[in-house]
Amino acid sequence: MRIGVMGTGLMAERALEGFAAAGIDCVALLHRPGSQSRATELASRFGVGAIDVDQDRFLARSDLDAVYVALVNVAHAAAARAVLLAGKHALVEKPFTSTVAEAVEVAALAKERGLMVWEAIMPRYAPTLPEVKEAVAELGDLRFAYANYSQRSSRYDRFLAGETPPVFDPALSGGALYDINVYNVHLVTLLLGQPDAVTYRATRLRGIDTSGVLSLEYPAATAVCVGAKDSQSPPGLLIQGTRGYLRMESLPHEVSGITVVTDRSRTIVAAPVEHPMVPELTACAAMFESGDFTRCYADLDASVAVMGLLETARLQAGIRFGADLPA
Repeated sequence: MRIGVMGTGLMAERALEGFAAAGIDCVALLHRPGSQSRATELASRFGVGAIDVDQDRFLARSDLDAVYVALVNVAHAAAARAVLLAGKHALVEKPFTSTVAEAVEVAALAKERGLMVWEAIMPRYAPTLPEVKEAVAELGDLRFAYANYSQRSSRYDRFLAGETPPVFDPALSGGALYDINVYNVHLVTLLLGQPDAVTYRATRLRGIDTSGVLSLEYPAATAVCVGAKDSQSPPGLLIQGTRGYLRMESLPHEVSGITVVTDRSRTIVAAPVEHPMVPELTACAAMFESGDFTRCYADLDASVAVMGLLETARLQAGIRFGADLPA
């Protein structure tokens, strides 16, 4: 799979690191007019053959199979549409879109045109996930789950001082739920399925959630997902059922450091990888190479469902994005 990257920010840099580690050829990089020096530096460091400031010309490249969208959250949907309309496959940085309507539209366009679209969400492609699903099935009737990913942002003090970095900007679809708690939501729904209802209690400042607690209600269980950009704590996941429990001490996208306590107690540890994005990138490349649209579209439908949960939750908490339709 020959890929291009839209963007030159931190996530674009991490994606380029991941492509290099996964042995995926990145052929071109799209940058804004004011980011040429940054694009030149990234291209030189990662061996990218070309940089371009013109999106139409970039997307028209004949040596481009797919594009990684590494732009600010609010631009994900429009960029994904442009990629698909140009006849390329798209790998979109999390969160997939800003709204569920955007997610539905992007998914429909991909299926209509026979193209692949993936959300770059690492828990979904963790090599340990099948074993963890098996362990959850051994826990009996599930009663409770708790997931926490809290990492105080390096930009939080600037936000408190009156600035509005993108991660805390509702106009750009920022906030703790979409930036960090999204990992918990994906992991919990991968393991427990889609909930019947959601409730979100957020710490709000200047119209955005700097932290929050999302409750997912199941017929006989409740899952609580904690995400914070204004405070810090160790990450983890706990799932308990009538026959035992599972505890994970890694970050949610690593899906490692897991203790399973049942009548078949054991530990689950992920094999080391050169870069944390390698499993998801190699999985998407394998789907592309094999033409596995069934798996791709199942993953795509799951991303649309998660976007529905996220949108319902934030609107409950009174958090409106610039991308939202008028109330």
